[in-house]
Amino acid sequence: MKEPSSSNFTEPSFVRGYNANPLVFAQVNSEVTSLMAFAENGDVQSCYELAVRYSEGIGVPVDYEMSASYFKSAADQNHLEAQFKLGGCYSKGKGVEQSWENAVFWFRCAAERGHAKAQFNLGWCYANGVGVAQSMKEATFWYIKAANQGLSDAQLNLGKCYWDGSGVVQSIAEAAIWYKKAAAQGHGIAQYNLALCFANSEYDKHSWTDAAFWFHKASKAGIMEAQYNLAWCYEKGCGVPQSHTKAIFWMKKAAEKGFEPAKQALIDFGA
Repeated sequence: MKEPSSSNFTEPSFVRGYNANPLVFAQVNSEVTSLMAFAENGDVQSCYELAVRYSEGIGVPVDYEMSASYFKSAADQNHLEAQFKLGGCYSKGKGVEQSWENAVFWFRCAAERGHAKAQFNLGWCYANGVGVAQSMKEATFWYIKAANQGLSDAQLNLGKCYWDGSGVVQSIAEAAIWYKKAAAQGHGIAQYNLALCFANSEYDKHSWTDAAFWFHKASKAGIMEAQYNLAWCYEKGCGVPQSHTKAIFWMKKAAEKGFEPAKQALIDFGA
């Protein structure tokens, strides 16, 4: 069985722009003029909205430096989302000089005020030692904060911490609890990792039927390791009726994604 994998860094997401309709842009340009006037007088929401518009080119040319500047103006006035997104600007060097230290500063500002994605990002920074000294204890502290707010990436990474015993006491049972919360939200990697928990004979709820169920969920989500393991479940009849045909089907799915063990398995199968 393949080992669990942790999620990638969650990128800040910006709102979508308008369609390229001249009438719409005329209205948008008028709105931008008004927003600029309010922003010059220190209106925090206007600063934030202008930051988003400059990042997306809504009524103004895309200008990441202007965007970051307006995010900073709003963040300095304690606008929660602006603090989070300014942290994202610093993490990627978008409109500002890249600085993980500054990214951590702004993620922390938002995290301490309850922003779930900022809590996750701060946890990720601690786990990877970027912008701060590496500390799995601090990482799990912030993952727990975000996971308790229902953020699936945080639930996934917290589960991985329990699986590895990183920053917390090692526990497959606790790992499974958090993987299941993320898996229930459709998180493919969490579904795969949950399957591995059920496949582990040391887990008190060890069940090949449940393992195969979650391997199948993750396989449908496109996780190639899950497709590989599901194929072996069918080949061996573990948790599912034995089926060489279905084993080849899922092994081919994994091989098509470039998974080398699946390619070798197909050779061994003579497929």
